Amino acid sequence: MNNLTIAILAGGSSNRMGLDKASIVIHSETLLERTARIGLSAHDSVVVVGRTKPEEWNFDSVEFIPDRYPGLGPLGGLVTALYHLGTHVLLLACDMPKMSKEALGWLIKYSQNNPYQDGVISQHGEHLEPLCSLYARSCFDAATECLERSEYRMHRFIAEGRFSYVRVPTEHIVALHNVNYPQDLE
Repeated sequence: MNNLTIAILAGGSSNRMGLDKASIVIHSETLLERTARIGLSAHDSVVVVGRTKPEEWNFDSVEFIPDRYPGLGPLGGLVTALYHLGTHVLLLACDMPKMSKEALGWLIKYSQNNPYQDGVISQHGEHLEPLCSLYARSCFDAATECLERSEYRMHRFIAEGRFSYVRVPTEHIVALHNVNYPQDLE
């Protein structure tokens, strides 16, 4: 899918974790490095939104984009990505240590083979996964309008849009597990 970029969100404050989640090392690589590696294994266009490039970085093809809306959460990161890239965006949180090439590949393939307007939102049960979902370029204006009226919640933005919803297959649900607290790493 040539008009798609995987945009990894890495600008959060990590308040609940107590330290920068993107820098947490698991199996000799940071969560950000791992997410970039998995992203590149599933697709050839990957960027990181919300931080500067670390001094030690092994992925030359990954561009770093400063957040246009620092402190406004994932919706600000999505608008930043859509603004800079001009492509559809597979938005991906950097705090999913069990994310897999297969899970990303499944979502990309689904979006290629099924029609949608503003994007494809992953869900399992009744739980939406907006930080592992695909957003079409067409939702840029609506997302920007949400920010302008101080509505920063992804779920609210999604509820107002024309999104398709897809149930995540059982074998990929574990990939969506994110870490918010130190005990989530155990």
